[in-house]
Amino acid sequence: MRTRIKLLLLTLTAAIIGGASQPVVAYLTPAEISKLPPLVVVPAGDYTFRQTGQFRIGNQVVDPPLQQGATDTDLTIMKFQVSQAEYQLCVQDGACAATTVKQGADMPQVAISYYDAKTYAQWFSQKTKRNWRLPNADEWRRAAGDRYYDNALGDLDDAGDPAQRWLLEYARQVNLRDEPDLNLRPQGANGENNLGLADISANVWEWTSTCFYNVQLDVDGQREIDRFENCLVRAVEGKHTAYITEFVRDANVGGCAAGIPPDFLGFRLILDS
Repeated sequence: MRTRIKLLLLTLTAAIIGGASQPVVAYLTPAEISKLPPLVVVPAGDYTFRQTGQFRIGNQVVDPPLQQGATDTDLTIMKFQVSQAEYQLCVQDGACAATTVKQGADMPQVAISYYDAKTYAQWFSQKTKRNWRLPNADEWRRAAGDRYYDNALGDLDDAGDPAQRWLLEYARQVNLRDEPDLNLRPQGANGENNLGLADISANVWEWTSTCFYNVQLDVDGQREIDRFENCLVRAVEGKHTAYITEFVRDANVGGCAAGIPPDFLGFRLILDS
């Protein structure tokens, strides 16, 4: 902090001596942020979700298996998605890359890539002296509560026809989403889930740290034979799971590896400590 103050004073002195043409450095954000955003604690307990990824038995795509587990650890997560005002502080500090979407301070920050979200988490951790990170897909689904959608299709009449599953999956996602909704709304405008989190499964999909998995199951669908991990693609969660290339900010113009492209890409963070 003393070094930054000294640098600022030296720069201002040089500007006064050298005339108005000299640049003046101004630090727009505090060295530390003491006020944390509103948080929600998701209680520990049992959970049942679909595993994340694309699963096959032979050449046939099947529903991801149910994942049943339990945790004795509470989950502390931001109540709201990171807002444009919050993200702009990181941009002003020179840590985050600017985005083209600027619609209001209390609007969710969208047009965000995985790299943008991860960079913000690192910056925010430094500013608050706390540990923040993106949730993985399972953690996001725990936090989604009653707004988590199970997109399983079940057994199909003609399981050997992959086109049938693709068409049904597309129709399911379209029905969940209705028409694309490209109108951003202020934080909290889409209501809260049963756990108190706001704006879950609305028109902003949220980045997770989970990689895309392509998994081969045995003939009974009970045991993994092979698993391929692609961490250039990450799961984003909303009304359905989509898989987006890490550097993409707008999946509607490309970069959606699986699933219908999300309307918007945003994020919220987990507080570890």
